[in-house]
Amino acid sequence: MNARIRWIVPVTLVVALAAAGTSAQSQVKLQQGRSGQVSWVAGGTSTAEVDALAAQEKGHALKLIFTLTAGNYLAGVNVKVRDAKGAVVLDQADTGPVLLAKLPPGTYTVTAISDGREQVRKVQIGTVMRTEYLRWPATDKDFALPAQ
Repeated sequence: MNARIRWIVPVTLVVALAAAGTSAQSQVKLQQGRSGQVSWVAGGTSTAEVDALAAQEKGHALKLIFTLTAGNYLAGVNVKVRDAKGAVVLDQADTGPVLLAKLPPGTYTVTAISDGREQVRKVQIGTVMRTEYLRWPATDKDFALPAQ
C-alpha cells in the first residue's frame, strides 16, 4: 500500500466518525417550549443532552440545575417562575435535571417541586447567565433498588 492510500484511509475514517457524532447529537430530543415571552429548553439525562444544552447556553439568562444534596441529578421536577409582580412567566412540569430560560432582566421567584418537596428561590437576572442549584435531601426512596 503506498503512503498516499495509508494516509487517506485514516482521514476518511475520522471524517466518517465525526459525521456520525454530529448526526447523533442532532437527534438529541430536548424538552423545549415558550410561555408568553419566555422560551426555555431542558434535559440533561444523558451525556448527549448535557452537550446539547451546553451548546445552547448562550442567550439564556437563567440556568437551573436540580440535584440531591448527595450530588445525584434529578429529573421530573415541576418548575414555576414568577416575575416581580407575581405573574407566572414559566410553568413546566416533569423537567430537568437542567433547565435554561430566556428571561428579561428583573427579579424572579423560582419554585421547584420534586417528589412533593418544594424549593423556593429569589433570583436577580441581569446581563449574564445566572446559575442556580436547587438541592433536595436524599431519602431512602432515592436509592431504593428496583423490585425484582
